[in-house]
Amino acid sequence: MFLTNSRQAYIDHVAADPDATREKRGTALNHLIGRLEEKAKENKVLLVTALAKLPAMRRRFDGHGYTCYGDYGLYFKVLGD
Repeated sequence: MFLTNSRQAYIDHVAADPDATREKRGTALNHLIGRLEEKAKENKVLLVTALAKLPAMRRRFDGHGYTCYGDYGLYFKVLGD
């Protein structure tokens, strides 16, 4: 996750172990996204964006309440006022 000086953060290059089971990958990715959100909140970030191409990653961000903008899978989530 990249933090900016404008109270925004960007999540990029999220990957999972291809040798892990689907269930373990899903659990790990959900945990990772959740922890990154917590760290963003600790740093007073108001908006998080993420770029996701693979359908499985897009579903992960959907599941965490992110909004998809367009066909590119650019996700964002407002964390504060």
